[in-house]
Amino acid sequence: MNVRDRLIFDVRVSVKGKIAATSRNVVLSEKKKAALVELKRERVVFDPDKPVKVRLVTTPTEPGDHTYVITVREQPDEADKTNNRVEKLVHVADAKPVKVLYIEGYPRYEFRFLKTLLEREAATRMGNKSMQIKVLLVDADRDFAAQDKSALSEIPAESEREDST
Repeated sequence: MNVRDRLIFDVRVSVKGKIAATSRNVVLSEKKKAALVELKRERVVFDPDKPVKVRLVTTPTEPGDHTYVITVREQPDEADKTNNRVEKLVHVADAKPVKVLYIEGYPRYEFRFLKTLLEREAATRMGNKSMQIKVLLVDADRDFAAQDKSALSEIPAESEREDST
C-alpha cells in the first residue's frame, strides 16, 4: 500500500444470544504514540440472526508502519469482553512513480486508447501520480511533441536518460 491510497477495512460484526436489536458505533482508530486517534465512526444496528457488514475507509498521508484499531464498545451484560477489538499493522510506502515509455509507429486506435488510459491513471489524484508516461510516434510530425505534453520527438540519448536505480 502506498501513501494516499485508499485503505479499506471490511468488518463483520455479530452478536450471539438472545438480545434485542441494538445499535453501536464501530470505530476505526490509529495508534499514534501512546494515544488512539479516531479516524472513522459508523453506527450499526446489530442483528442477532446474522453478521452485519461494515466498511471503514481511510487514506494514509504519511509513509511508515501504522497500527489501525477497530473497536466496538462492549455491552454491560456481555459474556466475552475481549473480542470487541481488532488491531492491524499496515506498512505504507512512499512509492516512486512508474515511468512508461510507449513507442508506436503511427497513431492507431490501440495507441490512442492506451495513451488516454495511462494519462488518466496518472492524473486521477493530485499528489499521487503513480505513473509518468512518455510516448514516441515514429511516423509523427516533429510538431507532435510540441502539441502533446507527454510526447517525445526522439528517443533520449543515453547520456540524457535518468538512472533507474
